[in-house]
Amino acid sequence: NCLDNNGTVSGKNSCFDEAGNKAQNCLNVGIATNAVNVVCGGEYSNDSNCGTFLEIHLAASNNYASTESLIAETRISRKNMTGFVTVSIPTTWENDPSKVTCNRRHVKKSVGLK
Repeated sequence: NCLDNNGTVSGKNSCFDEAGNKAQNCLNVGIATNAVNVVCGGEYSNDSNCGTFLEIHLAASNNYASTESLIAETRISRKNMTGFVTVSIPTTWENDPSKVTCNRRHVKKSVGLK
């Protein structure tokens, strides 16, 4: 089972993105902010180094990754955010659909969605 400590979040659940498309292995996250985000367009619209992102990193380095390692991310597509918005972020480990993020102690590295 791939659940958080109080059993409310599963890394294997599906969710819906801002356009209403269903995706596998993701989580909807609410963000409350008053900010202007960088939204890249034109030749930079798909550049992975351009824009504003919500990212998942480890709180402490371990045998699998360092705190600098990017576990998962989603691009914030709204330029002006005032108040509360919801975005979806993948729960897959480094975009590998056979691995999902888990908050648990591992004896050995887990592979697959079992």
